[in-house]
Amino acid sequence: MPDQDYSEHRNFERYPIDFDAEITGSAPGGDAFVDKSVLRNISGGGVCLLTDFPAYYALGREVHLRIRLPDTDKLAAYMVCSATVAWIHRSEATESEAEIVFIGLSLNDPLTFESQKFSTIADDKASGL
Repeated sequence: MPDQDYSEHRNFERYPIDFDAEITGSAPGGDAFVDKSVLRNISGGGVCLLTDFPAYYALGREVHLRIRLPDTDKLAAYMVCSATVAWIHRSEATESEAEIVFIGLSLNDPLTFESQKFSTIADDKASGL
């Protein structure tokens, strides 16, 4: 995270996390995007992620967030919800490091569980298999 203190903006305590995430939405130009990112921290109201594609994000833009739950390869389990871009923080590039961009997403909905394996089992039961 950047060195600045943004605690006055927060209503919830943040917890460090290193989970893979997929963010989808429409970029400011209107083109659809998929950003495979890493969450840096999470709270009861939002997440902070690191992105290599800051041009995808604009303040107030709604996106769809899929957080990959670790150690769930057999289930392919995710927590999903819609979110809104709340802030964008940039660190300046140096001679040895590229610019680092953090995106803050405010969660619009409670996170819900999603799993390909779980869906397949539920579909099989519904169809009588």
